[in-house]
Amino acid sequence: MTLNFRHQESGSFATKNGGRIGELEKTLKSPMAFFFPQAKKEQAEREQIRDEMSDGINSMAYMHLTLTLFTNKKSERLHRTTAINAFRSGGIDLQTVSMLQSQALMTTLPFMMTDGFWADCDRAGRIQTVKTGNVANLLPLVMDVKNFSGGMMLPTMRQQAFWFNPFNCGSDNYNIALTGGSGAGKSFFVQKLAETLFAMNGKIWALDKGKSFKKLTLMLGGRYMTADKIYLNPFTHLERIAMGDDYTDEKGEQVNPLKETLHTITGLFATMACPTHEMGDFEKSVLGDCIITAWQTHKSETLVDHVQEALFAAAEKQGGDRRLSDIAMQLNKYRSEGIYGDTFNKPSMLDPNVHFTTIELDGFPSDIMRPVIFALMSSITQQMYLSGSRSTPKMCIIEEAWSLMAGSNAQAQEFINTGYRTARKFGGSFCTVTQGIEDFYSTPEALAAFNNSDIHITLRQGSGLAKFIKDNPSHFSPYEQFVIKSFEKSSIAGYSSVMLKTGNVTTFHRLFADPFTRACLSTEPHEFEYCENLMNQGLSLMDAVNQTAEHFYGKEIKTFNTLIYGKEPK
Repeated sequence: MTLNFRHQESGSFATKNGGRIGELEKTLKSPMAFFFPQAKKEQAEREQIRDEMSDGINSMAYMHLTLTLFTNKKSERLHRTTAINAFRSGGIDLQTVSMLQSQALMTTLPFMMTDGFWADCDRAGRIQTVKTGNVANLLPLVMDVKNFSGGMMLPTMRQQAFWFNPFNCGSDNYNIALTGGSGAGKSFFVQKLAETLFAMNGKIWALDKGKSFKKLTLMLGGRYMTADKIYLNPFTHLERIAMGDDYTDEKGEQVNPLKETLHTITGLFATMACPTHEMGDFEKSVLGDCIITAWQTHKSETLVDHVQEALFAAAEKQGGDRRLSDIAMQLNKYRSEGIYGDTFNKPSMLDPNVHFTTIELDGFPSDIMRPVIFALMSSITQQMYLSGSRSTPKMCIIEEAWSLMAGSNAQAQEFINTGYRTARKFGGSFCTVTQGIEDFYSTPEALAAFNNSDIHITLRQGSGLAKFIKDNPSHFSPYEQFVIKSFEKSSIAGYSSVMLKTGNVTTFHRLFADPFTRACLSTEPHEFEYCENLMNQGLSLMDAVNQTAEHFYGKEIKTFNTLIYGKEPK
């Protein structure tokens, strides 16, 4: 589409317009009004133009518009009709150029209109008088966000180049709240983001549920851990953290690494001891003192047993304070000889030198799931500090977060608030993933995670969206609602539709992927099972992924190779 325009001198047009308004008034007052039914409408339009010009809202311009279709003989009629109907629905009637094709072609070239063709087009009746507001709406210029700072390739819906990096996107913190229904591509999206950050020399910890990260972790040479081999003693690396100096973060706040870490460990023990109700300020203060006492005595060898012993001693010192002894008793199952002793007392297996770590949470009993999640968050926060420079990208991904954080405990909310803030101070990020936006409102813990995330990523939503919007009408703007409702399943559209909100800026994107990447990262049941069976038969991971891609996307691969190479490569 080519549009040329010239600003029209206001005085002469105002004079002509005023004269025409006078003529229309006379016509409408005479019997001739019966023969000119459009006169009243024209008068209203001209009076509106007069008022807008008087107020400086609009002025007038001459406009020349040409639409050029690139088509073939077979599809010419269909394409021409489609274009005419599309413009007609917007109130513009297009006419096919007849006998003036050379003129039409020359006017599409730069600067040709000023070299004599304007008068030529005017004689041919191809110049229109319009408001400058109409010109602005018709200009073939689309303003769209762009970002070339590197990261994950995420072109906008208008095909503008865009790369997404949560550590360089203008948000107040790096935490992400990601939501998407079944078939929206959320697991694929978050894995692609993790792969991108890994390629940027970043460090990733994924709390997985359902083995969706297994293939990617193994392919990148990471460490894949299952429930029967996860040990999370929060004191293992504390001595190394204590050796660190205080520093000032990017917001100008003074940060003491040991103090921040001990604060999260106190929150962890409070959640373990009081899983269903909030611990009082006095008990929490004494618990923090007991943790410090135990750690000062035993350093990296500190166990839950030592904290419990310190609590019993504090209770005795307070004259047999029942509150403190009850807290100590609540830790029995987490002692080294308790039913969950190995998990919380054996040295932490999280290694700050490993760049990609996945912890598969399927296999943990439901009654211990939340303490395990919080123990992992505490340990991973420590790893973020120990992973080197604060400029190194560091992200902890929590899949199916709404179910893993299920419960209602103000203490757990405070732990999440503290953990997320501490991660920011250490240059890290938490990415919380749920099935639907309503899941973030289902528990106080999930809502705390959402409120502490300045980056909100919304993919296609499920059936609960309508009810959520009804209950929370201000969460999405009307335009955001309109676009989100138009998102299709990734399997139908061929891409994932994404709404990205960083701070107060909302943009819309599409995520595309090649067949190999889809086969590697997909959690679609048939593709996942097919690849797992091949690996169980002894195939290497790469061979299994290649065969899966060929099996499910063979036709697509063949078409691509034919277009690029002219034939199937040998």
